[in-house]
Amino acid sequence: MKQGVVGVFTAGAFKPNENVIFKDGSTINLTQYASRRNLQLITAADLNRMLREKGCSKEATVQKICRAARDEAQVRETLDGFWEKPKEATEALGRLRRDNEDLYRFEEKLEAKENKPRVNNVSN
Repeated sequence: MKQGVVGVFTAGAFKPNENVIFKDGSTINLTQYASRRNLQLITAADLNRMLREKGCSKEATVQKICRAARDEAQVRETLDGFWEKPKEATEALGRLRRDNEDLYRFEEKLEAKENKPRVNNVSN
């Protein structure tokens, strides 16, 4: 990334050909707008490529971090760890999954309970 430019992780949520409309009705595309604001839009594929260049294994991806992490803060913390110690990324991802395993089991139980059909007991 360039000096003084802020990277914004966009995942797959943006379309570069979409337009930003200003109050005066003028439009520019999202990429131009980001450039004007000194922002660099970074997709998951871009970030995965950067992780590979840094030395992380192919098993360590942004998508896997997002699935395993508890929240956004943990995603950031994990990415920082991958960046600092790329050779340990696969082990760090495994630890993250183990650490949050109970949380995800609990969420699965809640989802199963919510999706369980309700039976009305009707007495005659």
